[in-house]
Amino acid sequence: MLTTTQIKNIKTGILSDVGPHRGLRLNATSAGKSWIFRYKNFEGKIKQLKLGMFPTMPLAEARDDDWSQWYWLLFKIIGLIALQASAYKESVY
Repeated sequence: MLTTTQIKNIKTGILSDVGPHRGLRLNATSAGKSWIFRYKNFEGKIKQLKLGMFPTMPLAEARDDDWSQWYWLLFKIIGLIALQASAYKESVY
């Protein structure tokens, strides 16, 4: 799991969180440190979404945002399944 000490000490590179926050990454460059939410879309392609900058967005807040993004993806998936089921039902009847 990521720690605040690791985040403060990294100069450049990528740190990944593990466990329930496995989509959360910190991208450290000379321009600053940004939080990235990384996931695979329905076609299996890796997508990234910038959540904010460290230290403006601390680790705990980035983890909360990470959960929000997972829930958003889950609702999107459920919506697509419902849409496909509806289209299938109309094509059968």
